[in-house]
Amino acid sequence: MTNPKDEHGLIWLGGVSYLLLGVTEVIIGSLLPELLKFYGKNYSNGGVLIFSQFIGFLLGVLISPWCVRRFGRRNVLLLAFLSLGVAQFSVSKLPHWYIFQLVIPISGLGLGIIQSTVGALILELIKHKQSKAMSKLEVFFGLGSLLMPFVVSMLIKKQIWSWSFTIVSIAALIMAILWKWYPFGEYNDYLKEKQLHAQKNKMKVTNSKRNCSLLIIFVLFFFLYVGIEVSISNYIPSIFIEKFKISNSFATLSVAVFWSAMVIGRALTGVISAKISYSLFLNRSNIGTFLILIFLAVIPDVQISFILVVLIGLFMSGIFAIALLLANQTLQGSTQQTSSLLIASAGSGGAVLPLFIGWCLDTFSYQATLWILAAFALLMNVFMVLVHKFSVSATKNEGLASLNAVKEN
Repeated sequence: MTNPKDEHGLIWLGGVSYLLLGVTEVIIGSLLPELLKFYGKNYSNGGVLIFSQFIGFLLGVLISPWCVRRFGRRNVLLLAFLSLGVAQFSVSKLPHWYIFQLVIPISGLGLGIIQSTVGALILELIKHKQSKAMSKLEVFFGLGSLLMPFVVSMLIKKQIWSWSFTIVSIAALIMAILWKWYPFGEYNDYLKEKQLHAQKNKMKVTNSKRNCSLLIIFVLFFFLYVGIEVSISNYIPSIFIEKFKISNSFATLSVAVFWSAMVIGRALTGVISAKISYSLFLNRSNIGTFLILIFLAVIPDVQISFILVVLIGLFMSGIFAIALLLANQTLQGSTQQTSSLLIASAGSGGAVLPLFIGWCLDTFSYQATLWILAAFALLMNVFMVLVHKFSVSATKNEGLASLNAVKEN
């Protein structure tokens, strides 16, 4: 167990790690118009590139528990940051397109390992105010996603946009050094993992049939949410270029606007969700996202469209964190398994949906693509209605069981 001072330092180090994650996850989308122009490719090829990175991310999420048990968290994080840095430095040289596609999954692998490992570390070691600690990580992630488009925009204007990858590679090396030498206090990787492994073997999941149905719904929900978020983050500059015929550097600012709203929204999520139920919060967020995507498809004004991007960011900002809390609250007794599966589902959505959206932009108009994204947002709300239905039904059944037990006694 770490003391408060250790916890404070750990949260900050985790936050800076998530900052780098945010920077790295939006870099391809921010540079996509320039990359496609440089390599002479289309949006479908860009979708394949994003897909490749998220396949690496998914693999990183899936293998991280085994890697941690085998090598310890410190070594795993060290290797993950180093692999991320090497991959980003390699693509900064703008190699052949096929080499670019082969290297970028390594970057995704590092991202997946870092996100799942650091997130689990915070949840396991921070025993008090976990929601506050996780909110800080999400805010840092948003700040990174916000910062990079500004940097990319400036580098595009100076025609040195490939330096964006170099900046990330240097930051990854610095993070590897920080994790290598950070004092974990009383925490011991091997013993902690051994204890956690023993605890997992003792865990029993109740109401397995209900949990299975709910888990499937949450898996689909996270698949769609992260798929939509990544698609918007990666393709909104391209959509703005197609829609308004504006410059690449100006269009790239749409990502910065989106993530600015995400950061602000995430900072307010805890306050808002404390006043209403998680289900109601998600319902309103999903419906708001659905409506704004429709407005974005039909409104022709560029200034209003930037405002709509702000609103999308605000509505989407708290969905991931609140849905994860709701999932763990609803599926009690299986927190570790649930979180891992949902993160893997999120990674799958972030890989598959952008691939599909890239194809849609090549095949249909940007308006049709936005309508498709809106339909996905509406489907997310359907899933939350089903979660509420299952939860209410379970509560009634538990109440009846308790009443019958009292009568029998």
